[in-house]
Amino acid sequence: MKQQTGSLAGQDKRRKWPAGIFALLFLLLSVCVRAQTGSDSVAGVDTALLNIYKQLMVFPQEKIYVQTDRPYYTAGETVFYRLFLLDACFHVPFPVSRYVYVELIDQAGSVEVRRKLRPENGGMYYGAFKLSGHLAQGYYKIRAYTRFMENRGVENFYSKPLFVMAENRERLKMEMNASAAGRNRTSVELRFVDAGTGAVATRTDGIFLQLNGKKHREKDRRDDGVFEFDLPLTDEDRDRNLYVEALNGDDSVIFKQFDRVPYTGDSIELTFYPEGGYMVEGQPNVVAFKALARDGRPAEIRGNIVTSDSTLLTKFATAHEGMGLFFLLPEKGKTCYAEYESGDKRYRMQLSGFKWNPFSLHSVWRNGKLWISVNREKDARLPAMYLLVHCRGDMLYFGRWDEDKPLLSLEKELLRTGVNHLILLSGDYRPLSERLVFCNKNDHLRPEIKADKPAYRKREPVVLDISLDGATALEDSLFYGDDDEGMMNLELPEIVVTNKRIRRKSKRPGTYGPDLAVSVTADNEVQIDTTTNILTEILLESELAGTVANPAWYFGNSPGAEAGADLLMMTHGWTRYDIPKAMRGEWTVPEIDAETSQTLSGRVQGKLIPRAAANTEVSVMSFQGKEKYYDITKTDKNGLFRFEDFELPDSSEIVIQALKGEKRKKGMLEVVTDTVEYPLAGDFGFPQYCIKTSGAFVEQLIAATDRRYSFVNGERMITLPEIVVKARNPNRKPQKENVYHAQPDFFLTAGDIKETGITDLLTLISTLPYVTVRHRGWQTSIETFIPGGFTGSGRTEATLAINGIVFQGDVISPLSALSLVNINEIAEIHLIIDPGKLWTTQQAVGFINVVPMNNIGEKPSAAGGTPTPSGLINIITKDGKFYDRRQRFHFKSLMPLGYATPAAFYSPRYDPPGAPPGDPPDLRTTIYWQPDVTVTGDDKASIRFYTADTPTAYSIVTQGICLNGTLIYRHEKAVVSVGK
Repeated sequence: MKQQTGSLAGQDKRRKWPAGIFALLFLLLSVCVRAQTGSDSVAGVDTALLNIYKQLMVFPQEKIYVQTDRPYYTAGETVFYRLFLLDACFHVPFPVSRYVYVELIDQAGSVEVRRKLRPENGGMYYGAFKLSGHLAQGYYKIRAYTRFMENRGVENFYSKPLFVMAENRERLKMEMNASAAGRNRTSVELRFVDAGTGAVATRTDGIFLQLNGKKHREKDRRDDGVFEFDLPLTDEDRDRNLYVEALNGDDSVIFKQFDRVPYTGDSIELTFYPEGGYMVEGQPNVVAFKALARDGRPAEIRGNIVTSDSTLLTKFATAHEGMGLFFLLPEKGKTCYAEYESGDKRYRMQLSGFKWNPFSLHSVWRNGKLWISVNREKDARLPAMYLLVHCRGDMLYFGRWDEDKPLLSLEKELLRTGVNHLILLSGDYRPLSERLVFCNKNDHLRPEIKADKPAYRKREPVVLDISLDGATALEDSLFYGDDDEGMMNLELPEIVVTNKRIRRKSKRPGTYGPDLAVSVTADNEVQIDTTTNILTEILLESELAGTVANPAWYFGNSPGAEAGADLLMMTHGWTRYDIPKAMRGEWTVPEIDAETSQTLSGRVQGKLIPRAAANTEVSVMSFQGKEKYYDITKTDKNGLFRFEDFELPDSSEIVIQALKGEKRKKGMLEVVTDTVEYPLAGDFGFPQYCIKTSGAFVEQLIAATDRRYSFVNGERMITLPEIVVKARNPNRKPQKENVYHAQPDFFLTAGDIKETGITDLLTLISTLPYVTVRHRGWQTSIETFIPGGFTGSGRTEATLAINGIVFQGDVISPLSALSLVNINEIAEIHLIIDPGKLWTTQQAVGFINVVPMNNIGEKPSAAGGTPTPSGLINIITKDGKFYDRRQRFHFKSLMPLGYATPAAFYSPRYDPPGAPPGDPPDLRTTIYWQPDVTVTGDDKASIRFYTADTPTAYSIVTQGICLNGTLIYRHEKAVVSVGK
């Protein structure tokens, strides 16, 4: 991203901000300016503070959270999801983008699914996609982003793991070991064992491998059933994604899975982080550290900090998730070492790379207050400094640092829930020391969920009442506030009132704001992911660099949660704006605009000489489905054109062409459309949370899925080797009527064509009896043998027709007529060679001869003369139409990615309740899913569904957002049990 310094002139036109954001910025700026003390009259302070909010206006950022109906699936099932797109600073659902992209990415970096979502039902984003039944077992990644978020890089996109189980009829399990094999190689041993007996499977005759998406090669099995091979990997390589297919004797795939190649070493990566970013000589310093194993998981260690002569300075040990801290009184120029152990391994490393400074920020939570001080060298004089506290760019405190007061306390209520950023600034607003602080006020809304009964029988209706007490007041505070000092008595711009009116009207009648997604799952088959949720992603994970292990723990009531969160703040960096630069007017400016409508762009140029065709009319049209679109524009002096302010559903065909002009008529213009490029898949990032894949858990889930499939669709087919004798029914008749009203002598149906496996139409025609395809140099002809021939030669040039329209000439080129037909579009091919039928057909229709290749849909006219009778081959398409598919350079048809239409979740209704005898069992895993629950004016909502057949408890996960940015989350068991 480029940096720009100076005035905002000309930049405000680039970004259209929602009116509510302007109001929020104005109000918050008023608070900050009033919060300054009278002594802070230094010239430029007001401008510097205003510059921070100008940065938010120049480059508003976005956050995304995706909720799925459950955390794992079986290949072939449907994933339902709700997406929350929020402003990154205030968490209000007024983002700058209209479209969000949702992708499913495998460990090899291939995008299996891509969807483009637009807001539905009052501004909510939700949808579904069906998993392919051929997916390999393993972890996949759901990634969500807007094109505007590309300004910050793919590493800042939202992503979450999704475990997919594959059908495993052979009941195989894969086991993998790895060891170092030289300098740049890793030796891998793979074996497949029977899931039931644990014995090495002998029916696996070979394997196919891909490492990080690149083919390795097939391998043979050793006599002991183990596959051994080397891979070009070292322990320094983080991308270790291995795709494995197990093959049987006839090379058919019987097992496929994604996994990671294990690391061969067990070394620990230990990193140290002085508080405030600097070490201060002669004073006790707080030093945090983080220990990670090779695979990126937290490691537990303990050890000592010693001098070069082994004098003990302090001890240290991990306290939570590989993190800890210690106090150190260092001496500048003296070398220190960390000696530590993990398990039975011992390590030693030098402490180096520390930055030294005469002063550094220090903070600590005590009795509900944040106490802030500056750790400084003895007798050091501090320069004129300011302390700035902000949360996501929203200023909370700004004031001159008083050197005579060693401590500054801030009430917890002043801070925001989430990551707060303390910055010690010089007089010209350059950063001197920084510190992150986590605050958890538990101020999110917790829906109260009540069931109408304590327990239920199978297939009985359940009514859940959802209550959000206090939500109305929170919604109103977006516009009216609750400031005791009378802030809202200030004269506000008209835009606030306008925004209030527009936003209320944008909601459905009778609703006003809080939107929820509710998932109900069966506990016997679904392990809810309790490590992450909308709170952890929006308030914590999206604000920090790196991976946070088990982020939900920091929002719990554990006695060590506050201290653990402080360790997290000292070992991770903040990821958003450079606030000190923004204060100096050096704003970060986005290079990619927000996507507010679908667009189509390109250029028109000469066909032979690619010169720009300026001032040329270009049209675009789409008339498929319910959504219609037509528009005309002109190219600029560079031959460029652009269409925008439209949107079409996915799979809409768009036709774009250059219009009029002599060059167009002569075929001398070419339309070239711009290619849409999507972000690279990036590093897969193996998930910290993994479902319990040990034991028989996955096999149980697969077995349950197979049972559900069998009851709905019948038993799955098991393919057995057999000998099949086929004979064509001599009495069968064509299904399609020949336009010549003559029964064909021979014909092929679509089923016959599929059985041949032939994909080339010319080759297919040559399989017809009495038909020969001859190649003479570059010329190709189709000849038919007429029994009792008309001319005595017996062989004549065949007459070729498509839906009764004849193409005939001295030589028929397969690249002209035949190339215009897709073999998959053919319903039947009819051959007439009987002399009597041919004479009758010729007299009846005059053999509509030589067809000019005209525009789409134009009917050819009959040509004069009487052609020589010959065998007639008539190709009948499934829709009965013929399209001229010859390439036209001034004309282009394309199918860009359009918005996805939401799919409804199927929830059965039983009337009367209960299961009739003989009914297939109801074995749902996700009992109910509704992504668009809206709360009425009385802070209440209600959902209704029916229980399934399996006795178990149900878990309800409710997540959502209010218009003022307050998050909503609850996970509980509201339906205690399901009886018989």
